[in-house]
Amino acid sequence: MHITKVMSTLSPTFYIVKYTTWYMNFHFNDNMIFSQLYLLPGKEMGFSFSATGAVMSMRISYFRFRAALVVGSSHLLIVLRHKKRELGKFIAEFGNVLSQGEFHVNRSDSDSFQIVEFAVQYCKKRSVWCLPRSNDVPEVESLRRSNLFYSMDDSIPFLYDGTVTDRFGNQHGITNMFYLGSVYRLRISWIDGSSTFTHTFTISVHPEGVSYVFSHTCFIRSVNDTKTSSGPTKSKSVYIFPIGTSYFRDFVKVNLNSEYYSLKKTDNELKHDLEDSIKNNKKSSKQSDQVNKKVASNDSNFLRVMTFNIWNMNSLSEDDGGYTRRMTALRDVILSSDPDILGLQEVRYEAHKGETLGPCQIHTFADWLPNYQFVYQPAQMQPNTLVEGRTDEGVAIMSKFPIISWEYHKLFINRSNSADTHQRILLQADIYVPHIGIVHVFTTHLSLSHEAREKSVEQIWSIVKAKQGPAIVMGDFNAKPHEKAMRFLKGFAKKNDSKLIDVWSFTNTDKGFTFSALQPNLTKRIDYIFFKPGPDCCLIHDCYTVDDGARSVEAASDHLPVVAEIKTQSKKNSL
Repeated sequence: MHITKVMSTLSPTFYIVKYTTWYMNFHFNDNMIFSQLYLLPGKEMGFSFSATGAVMSMRISYFRFRAALVVGSSHLLIVLRHKKRELGKFIAEFGNVLSQGEFHVNRSDSDSFQIVEFAVQYCKKRSVWCLPRSNDVPEVESLRRSNLFYSMDDSIPFLYDGTVTDRFGNQHGITNMFYLGSVYRLRISWIDGSSTFTHTFTISVHPEGVSYVFSHTCFIRSVNDTKTSSGPTKSKSVYIFPIGTSYFRDFVKVNLNSEYYSLKKTDNELKHDLEDSIKNNKKSSKQSDQVNKKVASNDSNFLRVMTFNIWNMNSLSEDDGGYTRRMTALRDVILSSDPDILGLQEVRYEAHKGETLGPCQIHTFADWLPNYQFVYQPAQMQPNTLVEGRTDEGVAIMSKFPIISWEYHKLFINRSNSADTHQRILLQADIYVPHIGIVHVFTTHLSLSHEAREKSVEQIWSIVKAKQGPAIVMGDFNAKPHEKAMRFLKGFAKKNDSKLIDVWSFTNTDKGFTFSALQPNLTKRIDYIFFKPGPDCCLIHDCYTVDDGARSVEAASDHLPVVAEIKTQSKKNSL
């Protein structure tokens, strides 16, 4: 390798590096502090570079490319350009994780075929009701990939030394970034007549090559043409759901055996089918007295929402059965409550753990709750990832009704505060609920820091108030009702226009403690469901905790779940 200094008297300084058929342009600028770019599409490249630019080793396929390297102090940024197109810079995806941003995956790439086929097989296993009768190959509307790397501070990748071997068999020292795997986001669809069957996925492919579905949403959109006497034909879109989650006439209904109903089937006939389905699929879990007071699950005038912190002290490396017993208890609590929408906190993926259930908790819950769509978003990659393997923790939303879209928002963090070392997020899912329309559902898990909570709730309200229509905000807020952050959300703070209703306080007079089930007695209420009504939309009906009485090591979680029931109006709002 030969390095030639082109210009040294002016800043920035340029270097030309020639290595066989490769030419690189390195751009030094002390005002820029970044770190390495690592991957080309389908290729792999690594650099080891001293502060003076004197040493470099690399591994790359044979073709000509250009790269710009920006160095500040001991840190460096490689902005790689191929065919005059910038491939990306590092961005903070979530806590302790950097990526180069998303890039499009070509259909001709081998990983494209594998990911699409994986998604199709998942659809066939889980959502037969949202597939066409034909076995046609789906249209891939979007397929994008992000490569993830560990970071200690959300700005610089964590680097470690290694070696590579060149084509002559010589070994070279190389600085590697800690690769966490890739995330694929894709949208596939089938068209069958006037209906479009749409599925969206987030698929996490881990370094060992194992894939897990972190989100899966689907719906059928059917277009009905209606002739009018005074004008041209109008097209009206309707959204189709599986039986048990929709109560509209003239929607295609799908029973538990995935048999299609006629569009002419009446609501009374569908109600009879629904009752038969419930009768033939009774849940075996024992229901508590509090759960028994809930509204019957086939009453379409009520929306039941649950928030549940499932406790991150979850996976055990030994197969002693403790983790499986606790997860089974979590499942029974959720099934007995039968929520329409479920917000989960402290959801984890923990490599090499989880006993026979496996390392991915959202995967386990998705198997247990097959009638729910779901989105899981990690908020923080835990530091033990470097030693024990990938360990991420975040929040999730699961819904019986179609999740039309979703996104997440990073909340305030002050890493200099020892109580605020974990990134927190607000996960949002826009869910189409019968008789209401779109409901904006949010879940979060706030910091242990007062400062972070108070700043985070301001962020949350600014996001929620911008949404038209009803909204539900739920989660573990790590704050008691009298604290400043909670008073802000309830509209009691100065210069605050929050319109959120604390559903528990609205319906109850007792304290509603939710924490900690690891102790003999509960002492705090830190889990909440807030509601922002839409115009003439909904009424708060009830709110309660679900307590099976288990404590200490027998408890399913250190938190009790909170359930809210919202009474809907008979009016039907379209999307």
